[in-house]
Amino acid sequence: MGNEVNYAAAARRHLNDGRLLLGQGRRANAGQLFGFSVECGIKAVLIACGVARGSDGGVAEKNPLDQKKGHPLRTHMPILSSRVPTFGNLIPDGPKATSYFAMLARPGDMDDWRVDHRYWDESSIPLDSVARWECLAVEANAMLDQARLDGVL
Repeated sequence: MGNEVNYAAAARRHLNDGRLLLGQGRRANAGQLFGFSVECGIKAVLIACGVARGSDGGVAEKNPLDQKKGHPLRTHMPILSSRVPTFGNLIPDGPKATSYFAMLARPGDMDDWRVDHRYWDESSIPLDSVARWECLAVEANAMLDQARLDGVL
């Protein structure tokens, strides 16, 4: 096995580990993993629908439309979920991607999740949102399961 990115496997791992931590009352770290699970699920579908891969196998480092800029879909939640609908020209199979993303009932539920929560004091993290983040992580993994059944992943 190489060091290539595998977003789908990471999405499942983060969901499972987040649930373990949640069961131990570790909501802050569980919430962080739920957010990464959603992000990885979205990126797995983007790659499966033809978004350019980078040298690590993840979303390309460079913007295919402007090589001087970074790829606008190589970012974290919640920025990622807000950009996906507006970058149809960067998703070669946009209709397929759109059909999978429709399985995420409320991607806006991640609007208060931040990758930087990993640095914050637990009292500053919106722990009341963890249940919503978990629900979206479950939906993202169900989306990946459907993509596997469809032969897309």
